Amino acid sequence: MELEGKVALVTGGGRGLGRATAIALAESGARVVVAARSVPEIDETARIIRQQYGVGRSMSVRADVTRERDVVEMFEAVRRRWGGVDILVNNAGSTGATKLITSLSLREWQQAIDANLTSAFLCTREALPDMAHRQWGRIINVSSDSASVPVPSMSPYSVAKAGVEHLTRLIAAEWGHAGVVAVALRPGVVDTRMQEEMRNRPPDEIPPELRALYAAYKQRGLLIAPERPAAMIAALCTGRAPDVNGRVLDAAELDSLVLR
Repeated sequence: MELEGKVALVTGGGRGLGRATAIALAESGARVVVAARSVPEIDETARIIRQQYGVGRSMSVRADVTRERDVVEMFEAVRRRWGGVDILVNNAGSTGATKLITSLSLREWQQAIDANLTSAFLCTREALPDMAHRQWGRIINVSSDSASVPVPSMSPYSVAKAGVEHLTRLIAAEWGHAGVVAVALRPGVVDTRMQEEMRNRPPDEIPPELRALYAAYKQRGLLIAPERPAAMIAALCTGRAPDVNGRVLDAAELDSLVLR
């Protein structure tokens, strides 16, 4: 129960890595706010936490974290109920359109940037005053190997994740003095609905080479259960984590640091 008394907010918390992370944080003692656009999914995550860890340990908030008003209202709701956020996990995201750069519309580009990067900025901006007031905070930004490895036909997603990683460094530089620790985590190839969706996209929406890449993850047994990176995220929020402020960590490196 190392996170007893802490309030954690997980975006994209209705399924996959987000749901597993919300549950892992609750297991470590935190009260958890589960946020996403799908009410049935976030309500189910919150119900699982209440059932396993007690009434009053979770709340669900319907929010589109690409919309400024939704994000501001979400944090206001948390402050009214629990006084503010100590831990923020920016997990919400989308692969967006999978096309060559010359085939992308501005709208498709902007949608992917907003889903993966703007959402992290908006939530971070709202969380930081609460954390600075307490002189303690943890911000975990979920990134991807594609932030540094160019994957053809995934340019908006890759660029957005690279932006998320530099945002992480900037948070650490600006707010480390206030007790805020920010880390970007590349969790590896996690077995989520996003993976399934990429394998099953219509042929006119994804190049065959990219579909084959995602199919190979499944066929070769390379997919990671979401509970593994979720445990890493929870560990990063506790006293077990070393000084990693501003760093970008992959799953193997984080495993050697905090889950030995």
